Amino acid sequence: MKIKLCLFFLILSAVLLASCEGHVHSWSEWTVVKQPSCAEAGSQERVCSCGQKETEEIPALQHNYGPYTVTETATCSKPGERERVCRDCGQKATAIIPVNRDNHSYGDWATVREPNCTEEGLQERRCELCGKTDETPIPAEGHSFTEWTVVREATCIAEGEKESRCDKCGVSETRTIAKSAHQYGDWHLADNVLCTTPGAVATQACLVCGTRQMRAIDGHSFTEATCTKPETCIYCGLQTGYVLYHRLCPDGKCERCNQLVFTKVVMPDLPIVCGHGTTRMRIDSLAYSYNRLGFVDIDFVGEIISADKNLSFGFHCELFNRTAGGTFIEAEQYSQAECKVGDIIRGRVSFYWPPLDETEPIELGITISDFQQ
Repeated sequence: MKIKLCLFFLILSAVLLASCEGHVHSWSEWTVVKQPSCAEAGSQERVCSCGQKETEEIPALQHNYGPYTVTETATCSKPGERERVCRDCGQKATAIIPVNRDNHSYGDWATVREPNCTEEGLQERRCELCGKTDETPIPAEGHSFTEWTVVREATCIAEGEKESRCDKCGVSETRTIAKSAHQYGDWHLADNVLCTTPGAVATQACLVCGTRQMRAIDGHSFTEATCTKPETCIYCGLQTGYVLYHRLCPDGKCERCNQLVFTKVVMPDLPIVCGHGTTRMRIDSLAYSYNRLGFVDIDFVGEIISADKNLSFGFHCELFNRTAGGTFIEAEQYSQAECKVGDIIRGRVSFYWPPLDETEPIELGITISDFQQ
């Protein structure tokens, strides 16, 4: 049987070859039978009008890789690795990243030498992989000088000196203080010479070195009046006019000379019952203030608790120096106005402040008593 089949195919092949002898193939367009991929080749075929087919291989495609991604960073002692993936088939390709001698893994900085005022310090860190050390300087701190202290005062004769010392290392720095101007005392006139004497000359001497200066004068030269001194001639000491008195501010200081005149006013305990005759008033409120004309004002609020036939009231008020114990000034409040029991009376007693010789601020006190005629 097998022999018969082999003879059949041999006869068929001979017939076909005999029929194609002298035939020119007329091929169709190539038709893709199998698309190529990144992993394997594809195939295409074409057919002749006589029915014969021709097959041809399509080469495998190249991989369509994306960009590299670092999967392991190269260090100073170990290479790294990177990979990329084909966008079509997902195949991965890896590549070695050479050792990076500059990519150390340093630990924290540690101070090796502390800086001082003039010298740098030093700090270092060590690579945990290869042991290499890295150093960097710590800037010098610089001196921390204290405020200048005068070692020797300057005068009109000699220069002075001041010193500043570093509070960290103790080094000191000195500077020269320029000579000061002469410190002249008061002007003086010769015996039997007045400011109005023709050709009068005034002299004054430096209190330090005795240097004298002279000035021709043709009359008095008065200073301005102050809170404690009237206008005074600088040559002969003649005084004229009046002192200005203190002009008080709310903080107890004088507006003109800035002297603290008094620290506070001590008020009496309330309520206070006082009056004139059989008219009695109970004072329930007292307050003090200073005005810019030099007055201490005492404001009161009281109620008439009994009234006589004259329908009048009055009381006696004193402002005194609690520090020295002496009375400075007193004032009285009196009214003939009609009043009746239950009336609320509001008023003010003002004290003009006299000139003071005290150099220390004082404490003032107020007392209120019955009105005395």
